[in-house]
Amino acid sequence: FIPCGITFPIELPEMCIKLHGVKKTRLVLDPFMGIGATAAACLKLDVNAVGFEVDEERMKKAMESLQVLQNNS
Repeated sequence: FIPCGITFPIELPEMCIKLHGVKKTRLVLDPFMGIGATAAACLKLDVNAVGFEVDEERMKKAMESLQVLQNNS
């Protein structure tokens, strides 16, 4: 059982994507998006991402964070 709201640093999905190979990664699917750490790593690495989140507050927070990251890139 993993409690809802658990988060992890952007460096974790970033490391996974790099290990897989950024150039051969066309799309990352995150079915449990949470606050968007995986999507943020994808944005940082210029990899397409699709995420799903049932909690509207988490999705809103993820979208706001990703917008800030995108504007600062």
